[in-house]
Amino acid sequence: MSALVLIPLLLLAVIYLPTVYFAIAVALVILLATWEMANMLKLDIISQWVFYSVILVALFGAYYIPALWLMTIAMVWWLVALGLVLTYSQTRAWWHHKPVILLTMTLLILVPAWRAAVELQSSVQYTTSLLIFLMVLIWLADSVAYFAGRAWGKTKLAPHVSPGKTQAGLVAALGVTSIFAFVTAWLTGNNVTDCLLFTAICLVTTIASVVGDLTESMLKRAVGAKDSSQLIPGHGGVFDRIDSLTAAAPVFLFFIILAGKT
Repeated sequence: MSALVLIPLLLLAVIYLPTVYFAIAVALVILLATWEMANMLKLDIISQWVFYSVILVALFGAYYIPALWLMTIAMVWWLVALGLVLTYSQTRAWWHHKPVILLTMTLLILVPAWRAAVELQSSVQYTTSLLIFLMVLIWLADSVAYFAGRAWGKTKLAPHVSPGKTQAGLVAALGVTSIFAFVTAWLTGNNVTDCLLFTAICLVTTIASVVGDLTESMLKRAVGAKDSSQLIPGHGGVFDRIDSLTAAAPVFLFFIILAGKT
């Protein structure tokens, strides 16, 4: 029921809201995720408001930083996050139960994602809305990974972080999303070279979406939480719903800019 309400609202916002209003709407979502993280960390009221203020200032500043610069920072962060996920058992002692580090991670997760979502909402390439395409790509990857993992998954992807993720699920997601990306690019009138380039970007983006999911799971383990909150009935919190997108959007935009498509 929650999905039946939220998905149409999200699509309508992406399609019809002017960019400035869309940016404000996404900023409100970011602030909700910030509130969830502050609650998970059990920050006192003063620390919470300081954190909210830092996020707001960062969002304002992010609007004026060249998109490629900000996405490059995001790329570096997500490579670090991948390293932390892969070495969680060995490195968690360095940052577990350290609010400043966890809040810095939250800042690096949420702020570039906001800017990327705004840029992609206003950008139409391959004769399609890039943000809508990206959301469908992520939903498709998540669904395929879930069902393939249930059917064939034996080897866990990152058992210390998220025991539900499997290598079979990831392989299946990469296969299906690559086909989806190539067919989408082909049907919108692109040549084979552009189709292959777009498919490669989408493969990396799919991997990034998994890293985003695993990173949020890692942060929740660090604070001892199962869900970021109970704001969305049946789905947990806002952070739980946008975790894949927080990584996928900056990575997708980074390579789209490098490819000269936006």
